[in-house]
Amino acid sequence: MKRLRLRGILIITFLIMLVTSKVSLADSIDSIDTNAVIEKDGSISITQVWKANPDSGTEFFIPMQNLNHMQIEDFTVSDEKGPYERMNPWNVDSNFSEKARKYGINQTSDGIELCFGKTEFKDKTYTIRYKFKNAVTSFNDYDGFNIRFVNDQMDPSPDKVSLKISLSDGKLNKDNAKVWGFGYDGNVNLENGKIVAKAKKFDSSNYMNIMLSLNKGIISPNHTSNKSIDTLVNKAFEGSDYSYDDYKNGGVYDKGGTPTSTIDKIFGVFTAVMGVIGVSLGIFAIVNPNRNKNIKNVGKVDRKNPQYHREIPFEKNLMANFYAYNGRENMVENILSATLLVWLRDGNIDFTTSHEKSAILRRDIEKYNIQILKEPEFNSDYEQLLFSSLQEASGDDVTLTEKEYKDFLKDDEEFLENIIKSIEKDGKKFLLDNEYIENSRGMFRKYSYTQKGLKEAALIPAFERFLKDFTLINEREPIEVALWDEVLIGATLFGKGEETLRQFKKFYPDYTFGSFDRDIYTSYWYLNHFSNNTYSSAITNSQSSAGYGGGASIGGGGGFSGGGSGGGGR
Repeated sequence: MKRLRLRGILIITFLIMLVTSKVSLADSIDSIDTNAVIEKDGSISITQVWKANPDSGTEFFIPMQNLNHMQIEDFTVSDEKGPYERMNPWNVDSNFSEKARKYGINQTSDGIELCFGKTEFKDKTYTIRYKFKNAVTSFNDYDGFNIRFVNDQMDPSPDKVSLKISLSDGKLNKDNAKVWGFGYDGNVNLENGKIVAKAKKFDSSNYMNIMLSLNKGIISPNHTSNKSIDTLVNKAFEGSDYSYDDYKNGGVYDKGGTPTSTIDKIFGVFTAVMGVIGVSLGIFAIVNPNRNKNIKNVGKVDRKNPQYHREIPFEKNLMANFYAYNGRENMVENILSATLLVWLRDGNIDFTTSHEKSAILRRDIEKYNIQILKEPEFNSDYEQLLFSSLQEASGDDVTLTEKEYKDFLKDDEEFLENIIKSIEKDGKKFLLDNEYIENSRGMFRKYSYTQKGLKEAALIPAFERFLKDFTLINEREPIEVALWDEVLIGATLFGKGEETLRQFKKFYPDYTFGSFDRDIYTSYWYLNHFSNNTYSSAITNSQSSAGYGGGASIGGGGGFSGGGSGGGGR
């Protein structure tokens, strides 16, 4: 009996070791960094550095399934120890040692594959070089390309991806080039004479396509087309976040060289009046807590060693806090999210998801929607204006998608200006009516805190400290769950919502928010995603669409040349 038991234990142990060893045998690619140089004849010389850890198999490979009018030339591979030797023809079935320090091209029915041996099972740095001949097309109005530099469906996919594109002679800038990025969550910008693209995160669903439009006369491409570059742009913009209308309008440059479109110009004027330092990625970047365009003596607010305060200051009035707190970043997005959270708590709206098939990504994409249930009791013009915008944008089905709201914000060019004006007007009225501020002399700042207002304003840093130390406070003196709803709304207003909600989850994983009877932890993410994505997108997409850089589009990028799908290790 003991022998049978021992034999069983040994068999189980062996199976566990076998399974574990198989699981551990997996390649990883830490990063793929690409440097692309545009030559005078329209060719592009590529240098790609892979930092990888091969753990099984015999080779890495890069499928090139969409070369179209391009050809691959001058393909080489090297690692830390020097150059690899060409194997011609490449034999996919060769063993590990036969492929070690070798590279070659594998012909397939879909195109070609650039292949190289893994060589060693350890941390490796591979440098792949090749040239895309005829990469840039000379259209009848501009020169340009749309190239896939990193494929989707790689196994393994790289964790980090970056790309730099430069001219062999000259510099790329906002006067001679426009650029767009597709297939990844990140940015593409013109910096120091180069295009710089970087993904915040990258997985097998992502790809990196870059489209460039270049003024005539900078290079002389060998490959020509009698069509307009619009034929390239139209295909690439399908399924993307970019707007063809904004691209055609082209944006304009202000005196400082900052590109602006219609929406950007409205905010440029408004933020100048507000004394805002600038707009960065569609977010108001004001960071000095001792400066406020509205209130003259804000510097007298006591911010030293604040005591804990558990309630939203200024009698929980969101607009009053916005007016008093003005001078901090992201306050517009924050108050929109906080207002939506109030309506979610009170049962005025709900958050739902839907799935949409993406032809580009070849998978379902989860979309986040607002379902309008009933009108709230409005306490301000701002609330009525915001809720009316949700109703108008949603149409007859009372379900508002991100796209519907983005389109609404883009079509109603005065809305964003009006919403901020209404927040400020309502906040100022509340503070005046309740004697927190009073009229003050001065050319720009017309109001000052009263003594009552100074004391109340000091509760803002006290409330922020409470949010920061929530875990410690709750461990010493448990906070009533009934107060958590208000705490979460206040935390959202001051940009601490996600952090506070994570702390809630430690103490009460089953916490329910107001009348909302589903998982608030997931739904809160939907809320912030919807608010930030629509609002920021409305400001920034016009600039990005015009080709002046900014956020890349997760979708779109069709009609590309270069890579394809798949690749990695095998």
